[in-house]
Amino acid sequence: MPIMQKAHRITGDSQNRPYIAPYLRTSVYISALSVSLVVNKLRRCFPRIEDNACQTEAFALHSSLCKLRRFHKWRSNPAMTYRLQHVSIPRPPGSDARTRAFYRDLLGLEEIPTPTSIQSMDVIWFKLTEDTELHIFREEPLGDTSIRHLCLAVEDVEAMRRKLNAAGFEPWDVVGIPGRPRFFCRDPNGNIIEFTSIIGDYLELQSQASARR
Repeated sequence: MPIMQKAHRITGDSQNRPYIAPYLRTSVYISALSVSLVVNKLRRCFPRIEDNACQTEAFALHSSLCKLRRFHKWRSNPAMTYRLQHVSIPRPPGSDARTRAFYRDLLGLEEIPTPTSIQSMDVIWFKLTEDTELHIFREEPLGDTSIRHLCLAVEDVEAMRRKLNAAGFEPWDVVGIPGRPRFFCRDPNGNIIEFTSIIGDYLELQSQASARR
């Protein structure tokens, strides 16, 4: 059997996933450091591989094994970094105008086009930061009393409170957090939005308060 056919049995592919895991820890995989080393290891593990396999196949096999090495390192390393890319909240049918009036016109968020592949889902997208978005999807109201919410950090939380009051909304105060003045407010669709300003490290401020007691 040619080396590349053996390689498919070693590395697997999207149609042959069961072959991947059993070979991840073999010496063939771990030792994928050079083409010649790969070929030697293969010959030791699979004695029936033809000796006249071409160099091109060996290079291709080496490339496949190196990709698997990177895959294995990713799978075996649980330390990954995460970032919040978007938050999705509902809006009832027929509320497009008031949704845009609140988020775009009152809060000043930039509306961005939705991908053509999901336009049939009738979602309105707003840009929060360079890589964070707010998605507002159409859904019949559930009528629940959950306090789930999203939080928007603003430069001046009290100026935002005055702005919402002037527009006819009714912000309300909640339990304070040191270094994070905040309040809650419902959007025109009933979603709870928390507004805050980050002005200090709450852990440090808590420690200072405890030390003064």
